[in-house]
Amino acid sequence: MSKQSKETTLTTTSQKTPLLSELANSDQLSVGALAYLCERTRNQYYNFVMEKFVEASEKKGLTKSKLARRIHKSPDRVSHILGAPGNWTLDTIAELLAGISTEELRPASVSLLGRPIQNIHQENLISIEEDTRPGTSGVAGLVSIKFETGSTYVATTASISHPNIWTS
Repeated sequence: MSKQSKETTLTTTSQKTPLLSELANSDQLSVGALAYLCERTRNQYYNFVMEKFVEASEKKGLTKSKLARRIHKSPDRVSHILGAPGNWTLDTIAELLAGISTEELRPASVSLLGRPIQNIHQENLISIEEDTRPGTSGVAGLVSIKFETGSTYVATTASISHPNIWTS
């Protein structure tokens, strides 16, 4: 009898102490919680600026080269900045918004506590499709996990192999 193989790649995203519980009940926030919140905020600003850039590109024909000239940066530097939010500062955001949409950033914040619970249903997150690439014989599959955050979608795909996965 042949041995069945199963290949998976998993990433743990849960925290030892739930973030909201830590925020509400801790005198001192953990380094991990602070790092998570900083990264989350950085990504929110990045997504905001990128949505503005895409909108200006579609409506006004703005390109990275035009933006670079507008904000006195090299095209390579603008490509690097728009590639990821790595070391963005408030100055970076101000320059980009001014150059992209002649807007300025206005401070606003919302409490992380007291928000309604968002129920996420599995059928909205995971889809399994048969891998139809030549040579796979239907034994390999693709698992797609999609997270919806406003108008931004982040998709992660992992491959799985299991000889009996497609049998009913």
